[in-house]
Parts: sequence; C-alpha cells; structure tokens
Amino acid sequence: RIGRFKPIFLRNRLHNNHYVTNTKAELADGNPRTTPQEVIAPKISPVNPRNEQPRLIDVGFNTSPLTNKNVDPFHHIVNLDSVPKYDPSQYLSFDAMPGPKLVRYCAKLWNIIPLTRNQDRSIKQVLRADYLYGYLNWYNSIPLFKRMVQEYGAVLRIQGPFGGDLVIMLLLEDAIKLSQKEGPHPIRFCFHSLRHYRLKNKQYQHPGPFFSCGVEWKKMRDILDGTLQVVVPRQIATVKNASKEFVQRIAQIRNRQDEVPITFNTEIDKWSLECVCALLFNKRCGFLETSSLSASSESDRILGAVTGLIDAIRRCEFGVPLWKLMGTPAWKKLVMHSDTLESAVNKYVSKAKESLRQTKPAPEKESFLEMLLTNENVSTENALTTLLDMLLIGVHSLSHAVGFLLYHLSINPNVQKKLYKEVCAEEDLQKMSFMRVCIRESLRLKQPIPVLNRVLAKDTIIRNYYVPKGTSVLISTQLYGIKQEYFENALQFKPDRWLNDEMKLGGYDLNSLPYGVGGRACFAQQLVEMQLSSLLAEIIRKYRVEYHYGVIKSTSTMLAAP
Repeated sequence: RIGRFKPIFLRNRLHNNHYVTNTKAELADGNPRTTPQEVIAPKISPVNPRNEQPRLIDVGFNTSPLTNKNVDPFHHIVNLDSVPKYDPSQYLSFDAMPGPKLVRYCAKLWNIIPLTRNQDRSIKQVLRADYLYGYLNWYNSIPLFKRMVQEYGAVLRIQGPFGGDLVIMLLLEDAIKLSQKEGPHPIRFCFHSLRHYRLKNKQYQHPGPFFSCGVEWKKMRDILDGTLQVVVPRQIATVKNASKEFVQRIAQIRNRQDEVPITFNTEIDKWSLECVCALLFNKRCGFLETSSLSASSESDRILGAVTGLIDAIRRCEFGVPLWKLMGTPAWKKLVMHSDTLESAVNKYVSKAKESLRQTKPAPEKESFLEMLLTNENVSTENALTTLLDMLLIGVHSLSHAVGFLLYHLSINPNVQKKLYKEVCAEEDLQKMSFMRVCIRESLRLKQPIPVLNRVLAKDTIIRNYYVPKGTSVLISTQLYGIKQEYFENALQFKPDRWLNDEMKLGGYDLNSLPYGVGGRACFAQQLVEMQLSSLLAEIIRKYRVEYHYGVIKSTSTMLAAP
C-alpha cells in the first residue's frame, strides 16, 4: 500500500523475463500459491489487459483557454524592475487587481484581530485550502485554480481574512519572469514556529540555510552547491546497496497475495532516511535493518523525530498561532521532536569534529559533514542546522516521490515493460535514458512540494499592476505541470515526451520545474535523480508493480504525500 490507500502488488521476476509469484521461502513453507510451471509465459503480460492506454489523472483540467503556444510567452508582461514611483497613467493600482470580493470584505472585519494579521498566515491558509473550501487538498485544488483563471485571469489578489496581501500567479511565464528579476537574494516566508524555536529556545545566531534570507543565505547556498557536486558521485555505490536491501525488505513484508502492508510508506521513509544519512555522514545508519529499529534504538528515535517534527510544524503553522501565547500541545511536540533530532545529529557532529582533530581524511573520502566542518566560512552551528534542514525536508520529499513514481508505473504497464527492458540491458544509471524521463514525468504530475512562495523585495510591476514590496506571491508549479499550454496531453503519463522535445519555455528548462523556479530552487536535483534511479532500477529488475484500486491523490499536510 502507499500511504493509507489500497495495496500495491509486487510480483517477482525471473531472469528469463517471466513472472513468478512465489519466493523460495514460500515454496519451502509447504503452501506455495503456484508452481514455476504455472507462471511461465512467452512474454510479459500487462497488469490490466482491458486498459492498455495510459490512464488519465482525473482532475478535470484537460484544456485551458489561455495563451497560444506559438505566441511569445512574455509579450504581455511588463518589465518587473523596481518602480520608483507609482504612476496611475502607466500602471494599474494594486487595488485594481482582481480577486474574491467576499474575502476582501471579510479582511476589513478581521483587521481588528492583530494575532493573525500577517501575510504568512494568508499563505498558509491558502495552502491549506481544504479548510477554506471543505473538501480541497493539493490534488483537488486544481479545479479551484482553473475557476480562478476563468474568473480573474492569470493573476489575482487575495486580501485576508487572515491578514496581509497575497498574489497568486497562475501562468508559468509570469513566474519565470519574476524569478529573473528577483535579484541575487530571493525571499520566501519560513515556518515561524521552527524559526522561533531555533532563535529563542536554542539561541542560534541563524535559523538555518533553508529559513534564512539575504547575504548569509546566498553565501551558505553557494557552499552547499559546491559541496554536493563533490559528494554526490561518491554516494552512488552506497545508495545502490541501500536500494538492494530495500528490495530484500519487500520480500519479507509482502503477504501471501503479494501485497505490501499499509505501512509501506514507512518502509520507503526508512530507505530515504538511510540514503540521506549516508550522504551526510558517509556511513550506513541501519534504518533498513529490522533488528536495529527497536523502540529504544537511535535509528528509531531519528525516524520518529523527523516524522513527528513535520507533523508538529504543520499543526503550529496552519491555523490560529496560539503557540505564540501559550505552550500548546503542537508546540510542545515541536520542541520535543526538535530536541530529539538535534541531540542525535549533534552526536555525529561531535564525532566528526573529534575525528578531524585526530586525523584529516583524504579529500576523496570526506563526508558532506566533514567538508562543511573544514570550511572556514561555515560555523559548527551552521553545519548543524544544515543537517537538520536536509533531514527535515529531504527525507519525506524523496520518499513521497518514490510513492508517486511506483503508482504511475503500476497504472501504466506498457511504460513499466519498456523500463524493465532498459534496466535489464543496462547497469550504468547514467545511461538509462528512459529511467530519467520516467522520473521526470512522474514529478511533473505529482510534485512533493507543489506550491512555492516569494516575498517581493521591491516594488514590482506584474501584468501592469503596481505591486508593493513585501507582498507575498504564490507560484503553483504543480498547476504549471499539468497545463495543456505547456504539455500536450498534459494529464497523461507519457515519459516519451521528454525524449523527443526540447521542452523549454522562454529559455526556461521545464525539466527543472518540479525543483522550483529561480535562485531558491532545490539544489539537490542531481542527488534526487540518482537516488530515485537507483531504487527504481532495483525494484523493476526484481518485481512487477501492480495496482488495482482507486486513484491515489495527494494530501496537503505541508508536503504533498500519496
């Protein structure tokens, strides 16, 4: 099963391209479900013979009335440079920007409550659209965005009722143009609860690279970019070994019907955490070993802290921030899980510092952590918060991407068959071109982080509207990924589209769309693709992935999970 949804079936494969539904252990237990002779077939059979064509992701957003593909995508956008003075003869006022009138009226009443009057609260309530509209989440919000486009156009303003002004950009070309003009230090809102914990409770000088802005953020970002480029190639063998262990783990947890259990998402989390920790500390931490995950083990504490901290942040950030006034249960959990995770990671930092004092490792054997500690521009505190942020954001983003990828392959058996032929014929991940485009296509349809945000650092003109600095902007990369203007048959899982076309829009490479737009885009794209390729190759060589139930949608619990 993926998350709380129906089971995914993982059928064994034989090296002669035939399928078998029982392992040696199952044959030895005296109750085999089939015999080897019964499963031999001349060729690979599809998972669902009645549905050979790629299935549509049913969101009701197949067409759009917006700009023609042959038209210059930037012809309608005014320069986004800083505007020294508002000139009504040239630009439209910010108040003229369209948006829901009822929400504006509510905002005027809501201004008497200062507790929630800030832009971050507006953003978080829009992201948690299911509270505002009853049934919506990341997946079901797409029809809402479609209605917004039809009623208000490509850009709209939401004013309250939760305070602040929020601009939602519904076209990718607008977001690209904005990113090109946002300067060297883009600003985005952060999670105030975690920031408060680090700056007030722990007395850190900086909240961490993922929650910082300005010159300090840029300096740390450049260091992380360079460090990852050096470390990632060294981790290929380690990630491959972890992926092989995960495949062995699947054989242990399947039931007699070849279904993985409802906790399969947790198993993927363990693999993801193992890969991220191997990158950071250059050592295996044992998350995939059954014996090491007892209730009191270090591995179990780290896994529980990462999962619990994400849930605690979500509870603190989405809703009325009572944690600012009192110690709410969500705030207490945030402190508890943060303390646990920091304590565990601090042990690795202390061991690495002690090891470096005794002897400096060869440059080709340095871990990510050791490279940070030996960099004179990185303090121990910055190294610690970097590790914490990479664990917090990286682990679940990676595991959710795996879940969506397995789902898309399971409902598109012809694609899975083509991928199987490639992974059987090729060992080098770098040469698996179809593997790469399968990952790219899955991330296009289901992005773990589907909405980005920016805070304007200067007065800006967007579609001839004068938008003051300090205004928050929402960029829906998930929406862009399934729009007909940018992708033909946008709702179909068609990896081949990436093999034939250049896939660019106004010079922007659409391959990078799931990783963000502009200077604050994800810097770990190379790492993520390597980890996903390694795991998928091992799974597809061993198993046929099947799914026979309803559509798997996305949750909206901070990250979009299957």
